[in-house]
Amino acid sequence: MGLRVPTYGDQQVQQPVKPVINAPAAAFGMNVNDANQAVGNAVGDVGKMIAQYGLELQQRKDAQKVMETEIALRKEMDEMLYNPEKGLMNRTLSNAYNVTSDFDGEAEKLYQKYSADLVSDDQKDIFAQNMAAHIDSARGSVIRHEAAQTRQAEINTMETAVALNEAEAGKNPTADNIDFLFNDTKMKMEFTMKKHGHTDEDIKLQLQSRLGKMVDNAV
Repeated sequence: MGLRVPTYGDQQVQQPVKPVINAPAAAFGMNVNDANQAVGNAVGDVGKMIAQYGLELQQRKDAQKVMETEIALRKEMDEMLYNPEKGLMNRTLSNAYNVTSDFDGEAEKLYQKYSADLVSDDQKDIFAQNMAAHIDSARGSVIRHEAAQTRQAEINTMETAVALNEAEAGKNPTADNIDFLFNDTKMKMEFTMKKHGHTDEDIKLQLQSRLGKMVDNAV
């Protein structure tokens, strides 16, 4: 076999074939806007979370401040109502006249005093709603107390006046005086008993009993 002489073609180096890469366009910066939008959304979500946390924290602070203020007012209102010496609910009989009006004035002063300690409108609104119920409840108790005490005071006054007339009949049993005492007793008993809901029949029976005592004292 003869010796083969290399040719130019034999010296050519085979070049490797470059692979075709089918990467998404975003990998080459073709969708940067979408990526930036995603980052912006994430930042926005964090901002919303921070804002929501701040709002909830403020709401908790508001609620705590309102509750503390409400407790302080209610303690002072209890003292105003039930203090053994000066409490409105310890005013009895004729001393209980106008106690409801006095309560209204004192309760308003207390409300204004403690409302001034609250700094935000939200705190003041919550405080106003909460305290309205407590003040109304206390006012109802005061109204009932005044009604019961003034009723008893009027009954006691009537009883005292009638007892004095009965005693007077025994001391001065003249016809004119007895007639006057009869009419005076009738007027006082009818006025007081009608005001407190007694029926005409009940008033008549009680009048007969009291006038009978007067006659007994006069003879």
